[in-house]
Amino acid sequence: FVHTKTSDYQPLQLVQAEGASFPFAGMGIDAEVLNDYVALKRGVGSTAWGRPLFQNLGGYFAAFFGRTMTRRMWQAVSAAPKAEIKITNLGDCAYILRGGEPVKAYGRGEVLYEGPMTTTIFGTCPYYGHGLTILPYSTQRAGYFQLRTIRMGMAKALSRLPSLWNGTYEGGDVYDWHVKQVKIETSIPVPYQYGGDGQGYRSELEVGLAPLQVNLLRFI
Repeated sequence: FVHTKTSDYQPLQLVQAEGASFPFAGMGIDAEVLNDYVALKRGVGSTAWGRPLFQNLGGYFAAFFGRTMTRRMWQAVSAAPKAEIKITNLGDCAYILRGGEPVKAYGRGEVLYEGPMTTTIFGTCPYYGHGLTILPYSTQRAGYFQLRTIRMGMAKALSRLPSLWNGTYEGGDVYDWHVKQVKIETSIPVPYQYGGDGQGYRSELEVGLAPLQVNLLRFI
């Protein structure tokens, strides 16, 4: 992030949780892939032949297919506990979205969602990197950030990967909201990351808009 006094910049509001401010974060499989990527990078990726692979997108695919997907497929057919999530609105108003448009408002204290989840992502920046548009509606409403919960099986996610990647997928297993502040509770601890850095596991998190705004330089 770069602060500048010129007009050639894009202001970006940040999100905060546990005293940290960041443009995006996630709980679930996205953080799990990141943890697996870091583990592989410290192992195979530290060797002379493996280092080039782990300096680009290939490293994340290797982590996903080599570790995360295998683990998730085993969990799907085993008696391992599955993550359930409850999201409660703590702001004055929240909106559930369909195609980026609000279709219902929620008041303070109302439950936005309760049920199974694969991953829950939130932030004010649409992109995770490498063109991955995971929060396509995050900049559409001033004073709000986007919250997205996905409850999609591994096989379907792989079959829908192009539309999930570019942010165009619409389906009954993806839920989007514009929110100001929420409380997230999970039935079991799940991997958590913010800004692309793993933060261990969480089963409860309060997330809200940060007072901090940064200015990003435009390069195009």
